[in-house]
Amino acid sequence: MWIAIIAATLMSLIGYRSLLAESNMQTTFDNGQAETAAADMATYQFAVVEYANANPIAVGAVSATNLTRPIGYTTTYSRWSSSIAVDGTIIIYAVVQPPVGLSSAINRLVGDSTMVVETDSAGEPTSGTWTGVATIALANRTPKIPNAPVWFAHRG
Repeated sequence: MWIAIIAATLMSLIGYRSLLAESNMQTTFDNGQAETAAADMATYQFAVVEYANANPIAVGAVSATNLTRPIGYTTTYSRWSSSIAVDGTIIIYAVVQPPVGLSSAINRLVGDSTMVVETDSAGEPTSGTWTGVATIALANRTPKIPNAPVWFAHRG
């Protein structure tokens, strides 16, 4: 009888460890996707800032066709959009639901910059720091993606 109890306990522990390992693999996969998306968003952000600096009177949405890409970079920037406010504030945001953990990955990439905020469940920025023209531009963007990062920048 004790052997059956020990065997059942061991099988339970093995099953639990197996599920835990599977969960850890999913977390690693999610983190990898978030890190890749953060690097892609950073590349897009750099291209938009570069465009804004080269076109100082540009205001409004920035078309991806106007952006330069690094040599060998094949992504089409289809998951991001941006807008330049009249005060020179640049707003970069996701147009599709980003991978889990993207905000954390961006903050690791940029060292917890205050220029990165996350939207709430209604797709509005969670930080009250951004007011005026930038907030209006952000409020008017479409689509509003909940729990997604919004990256602010300024013309150089």
